[in-house]
Amino acid sequence: MPMLTFLVPGQGKSGTSTIYLALKEHPEVFVPETKENAFFANELYHYGFPYYEYYFQKGYRGEIAVGDCYSANLFNPLAPRRLFETFGPDLKLLFLMRQPLDRAVSHYNMAVRQLRETLPLKKAILEEADRYTKHPALQMGFSYLGRGRYLSQIKAFHKYFPMKNMKFFVFEEDIKDGLENTIIDICNFIGVDPEKRPTDLKPQNIAPNNLGIEIKATAVSFLGKKILASSFLGEKIFNPSSDLVYRIQNVPNLLCDKLEPEFEENLYKVWFADEVKELETLIGRDLSIWYRSYEMD
Repeated sequence: MPMLTFLVPGQGKSGTSTIYLALKEHPEVFVPETKENAFFANELYHYGFPYYEYYFQKGYRGEIAVGDCYSANLFNPLAPRRLFETFGPDLKLLFLMRQPLDRAVSHYNMAVRQLRETLPLKKAILEEADRYTKHPALQMGFSYLGRGRYLSQIKAFHKYFPMKNMKFFVFEEDIKDGLENTIIDICNFIGVDPEKRPTDLKPQNIAPNNLGIEIKATAVSFLGKKILASSFLGEKIFNPSSDLVYRIQNVPNLLCDKLEPEFEENLYKVWFADEVKELETLIGRDLSIWYRSYEMD
């Protein structure tokens, strides 16, 4: 079994599914059959890399580039050191980033559709830090603003990996637009033939917010309910609790396309303005597409 040669550590809601699916179709690239393998971000890591090989690399057939994609690795403070200790400094890293507040809204809507989030968007954002403090286990799922602070996350990786082994992609310019050139760039970076890339590329999972409810085992297991089969709004559920029924019925009331303009601008200036400027310097890229609308006000 091979060691990883590249990784897409995230960030979530920034095009990771698009890149994963494109690479999965390339004949010279191996990625696990399923995306979002949290091996390096949870307790499974202590079983050692043979566990990862056995469960996630069964389909390997000698491909040139071997990778994985887990969008929360970028936010997990343990992942950079663990990846370095397992693969050394030559691991190639693909970072995907999206305008932080657009990413936050998309992340929030995903949590609503998965029946995890019951607070309105503004309240969820205002209470984010309190949630971390009271319930640390919620940090990954409800880190709407926190996961958009890319600077500290990338610096954590740069502590172990050289900048030459990192590629940075901006969702608005490289995924939503310019996807074909992005895949060519990635192929060259990870050492596979760009001419063998899939030709029918299109961004995945960026459709307008809708009422599609993603009722999955991971989304309702915390409510103690079992899933039966695909059906209305995703799945049938045995004896749904009043809490679960409420969550399903409340989805249309919670989904939100945008933050209030004044609230959004203030959030950006407080949470992101200074660090985005520093991020531009660190990665050598103009990110004004994220903030020019605020500066025109």
